[in-house]
Amino acid sequence: MEVVITMAIIAILSVGVYESYISIIKTTKASEKKQVALHAGNKIIEQIKEISDSGSINPSDTTIELDDNFNLQGNTERYSGTEKLDVYGNYYNRSDYKYIAEVILTKNQLSLNTASKIGYLYDVTVTIKDEEDKELFSEKYNQTININ
Repeated sequence: MEVVITMAIIAILSVGVYESYISIIKTTKASEKKQVALHAGNKIIEQIKEISDSGSINPSDTTIELDDNFNLQGNTERYSGTEKLDVYGNYYNRSDYKYIAEVILTKNQLSLNTASKIGYLYDVTVTIKDEEDKELFSEKYNQTININ
């Protein structure tokens, strides 16, 4: 009889420990996804800033190349692009992707910069979603992009 009671107590405690362990694993995985999304989103933001600083865009350009694997399509009014990312947040154009990066640049107003080039102020939205379309990262900000 004592053995049965002891086994029942151990079983009850084991279930509690197992549930806690599963909860910790789920939390860790969710945090890992958010960390990758944060890194990927910030990388894209830095690429947009580099393009802005370089002034390498012409008014007739229909493509802004952020990276060898990620281009934004459009015109000076609006550029947008979507790219698949791997488990590490790198560009990964295959069917077993883990994240989706979406970038939208919408022209806000015209301004001039000090280098005598025309610069357009864009509302920039960078969003990273997982393969289940759950939003993990979203950043909206204004960026002046120099147009030659």
